[in-house]
Amino acid sequence: MKKFTTIAIIASFTTSTVFGAGFDPLFGKYGNVTQTIGPIGTDSNGNWLWYTDDTLISNIFDLHNQGLTQGHTKTEPWSDTYWPDFSGSIAAPYGKKLFTLFPGSWALGKRNIKTFSRRRRKKGVLGMNDRDIDRLSPAEKYDLIMGHEDFRFTKQVLRRVEILNEYERLANWTGVCPGWSLAALNSPRPHKAIQIPSPLGFYVNFYPSDIKALASFAWGLSEVQNQVKLHGNQCLSKRPKRNKDARLSDPKCFDVNPGFMHLFMTHLIGKEKRGFVMDIGYNKRVVNHPAYAYNYHYFNPKTLKETHSIREAMIDLTKERYADPLWKNRAPQTKKIIGVIATLKIKDENRPRQHKIDSAYYDKKKTVEYRYELELDHENKIIGGEWRESRKQRRANFIASAVHQHPDIIWHGPFNTYPFSAAEWDNKKGFIEGVHADERIDWNTNEVIPEQWRNASELATFNEITIPGKGPAPNPQPLWIVIQRLINASL
Repeated sequence: MKKFTTIAIIASFTTSTVFGAGFDPLFGKYGNVTQTIGPIGTDSNGNWLWYTDDTLISNIFDLHNQGLTQGHTKTEPWSDTYWPDFSGSIAAPYGKKLFTLFPGSWALGKRNIKTFSRRRRKKGVLGMNDRDIDRLSPAEKYDLIMGHEDFRFTKQVLRRVEILNEYERLANWTGVCPGWSLAALNSPRPHKAIQIPSPLGFYVNFYPSDIKALASFAWGLSEVQNQVKLHGNQCLSKRPKRNKDARLSDPKCFDVNPGFMHLFMTHLIGKEKRGFVMDIGYNKRVVNHPAYAYNYHYFNPKTLKETHSIREAMIDLTKERYADPLWKNRAPQTKKIIGVIATLKIKDENRPRQHKIDSAYYDKKKTVEYRYELELDHENKIIGGEWRESRKQRRANFIASAVHQHPDIIWHGPFNTYPFSAAEWDNKKGFIEGVHADERIDWNTNEVIPEQWRNASELATFNEITIPGKGPAPNPQPLWIVIQRLINASL
């Protein structure tokens, strides 16, 4: 089978930051923010439109006066699990009682899978009753509607985990959280359970959680992950050290600059009504979540007093006497600073359930709060920032300081792109014949999937990637055109 070279998102988290940690020689001049937030749409000729230095709102007063102190996406993302690798990813039969998604190790996970798939392996596809089929994993159900009596896609999903374990790429937090985050932000919520006919002669129930799983897996293992825009660094320390001013000592753990995050947040969510993904912790563990709403107010860095007034919170360093503990890390052009307390709403992980109807009622929501100072130039434009937690803040609120956080990385996928598999899209040739290229072929979900699609899916099922410094690894991909139809049927 053809090898489709790509690099998983977790392996890509060593990308350099766009906004440096303050003005750091390691990163040089600040990156072009206008090119990383966009695109913001298309013109009459279909050309992408980007923010420019003229259209980007970087003045702190303008952001406030235009109502960008709060924002919300057009639609809310949905919750899902990150389908832990230790549990077998989307090959985990979550519908079976006592099955755990968190076995603690791949050795226990394999034993778990074997225990709960014994009946399927013993009886074979045609020997299972409706209840047995109903409780199969999302990967197994995909195999059935593709006519795979040997469960080849499921086996590739499990083989992928096995190889990643051999390459020492597994941890209790690894899974498809990058895929879930992008799927939740870009794909509609599957609303109801549906029945899909199998070429093997029976119907398969797909619950909203099954469809979410396939969508998350598709977004997580597709070429889209090589096109995302990452901002920040992955901190590789489990417990990053701080200096006497509570600033992280390791430059790689400073992560995304809060000045960049502020502009990113206010423009992407506030103006464009589009969400983004956050790795919400600042240590080695990668925990991606879709962010969809925010609001912020201010605090005075000197007095720590909270306020909704910019002037009350701003310190003019050219006029006021202030022993700035972070003066060595400020951008050289900094004339003023202002404290910000930003609250972001994200969707959290939840356990998949075999609910016939899914809604926001079952979602798990989470709120994170970040404190930082913005650095302003003489025109009150944002040119940088510092994550803020002073000794005084620690004494004033010990509990808050104990869980002090800031995001490692913030990122978003390419605009108006879909996670096509290797059987559907080729970077050089475009759409591949047999699936999208032949518009005469379509699929009504009341019927069996077209034979041309099922034949083409073999390339995606046995797709491979190259892990840098390690070697080849399975990268099975479900057909996006099939998942798309499943989502539409479940709306």
